[in-house]
Amino acid sequence: MLRKGFGKIVAIGGDGTINEVANGKFLGVGFMAAPEADMADGLLDIMVLKDSGSLKMLDELTNLKTGHYAGEDKILYSKAKKVLITLWREESRSR
Repeated sequence: MLRKGFGKIVAIGGDGTINEVANGKFLGVGFMAAPEADMADGLLDIMVLKDSGSLKMLDELTNLKTGHYAGEDKILYSKAKKVLITLWREESRSR
């Protein structure tokens, strides 16, 4: 669940291969995972790379490295003041 904007709550559900919450543009060395990040804006940038096949994943990782993934259907990008991440194991979903 993401708290975003003017007190609005936005939920992103489902599995993600890569989930990132950042305050800066880069993840590690050379991956521009949050191209719109601004350390002075008071917001966190959230990027979720949804699960996909391995060939499509290579394409998406190339986009992630360059930060050019606007409009990609498997990459969700948002900004928030507060973020709540809930993790669960596969077996706990059926309970």
